[in-house]
Amino acid sequence: MLLETRPFQFFQFTVQGFKAKVQLLKL
Repeated sequence: MLLETRPFQFFQFTVQGFKAKVQLLKL
């Protein structure tokens, strides 16, 4: 799986998604 081969990219994707949710809450 991609999680096993590229955990760092998955982590970045999760962080970006979290930041996007925070920005929506601020609006």
